[in-house]
Amino acid sequence: IDKLSSFRVYTRSTEEQGGQIIPNVEFVLTGSKIIGTDGNDQPVYKFKATYQTNADGYVDIPDLEWDSYTFSVDKETTGLDLISTDPAQPVNLLPDTHQDVTLVLKAENTLLVSVKDQKTNSPIFAASVRIYDDQGFDKVQPTDEQGETFFLPLQNKTYSLEVQAENYQTYEGSVYVEGDTSQEVYLTPSG
Repeated sequence: IDKLSSFRVYTRSTEEQGGQIIPNVEFVLTGSKIIGTDGNDQPVYKFKATYQTNADGYVDIPDLEWDSYTFSVDKETTGLDLISTDPAQPVNLLPDTHQDVTLVLKAENTLLVSVKDQKTNSPIFAASVRIYDDQGFDKVQPTDEQGETFFLPLQNKTYSLEVQAENYQTYEGSVYVEGDTSQEVYLTPSG
């Protein structure tokens, strides 16, 4: 009896788009073993299933047979292009092994927000940056040591933008996102 194997699949953006974790990405995992054809003479694969990474940008897939597997992402539903995998596709999964795989994805529309002190021009660490729309999209992320945070994937449209940081006045505005968009926000110290 063959021993079963497992994948841990990570989803990240390209280095050009920050190389960050992308949570909640749906993808299809397909094995290479074919068990027949359907009515349209298309192959029927022994293994083909849809998975989604969690809020931390990964998913564990246990109990897999050894095989060569390919990964695919539907751009229409995710807004993401699968650029590459590490290791490269197809990924060979040997019996009784565990394999980490990273899906490198590129978003069509992204937003980089840089938050700075209005007086000193210094980056503001741990500012709370919120983007939202009137259709229910609402996401909040903190800024890093460079005062930056990166949102993806986004739609090509205008988002409301709210930035808060301790000891600063709240900033409210909007930003139009198309392609790779950058927005600088200068916060005024309070008091």
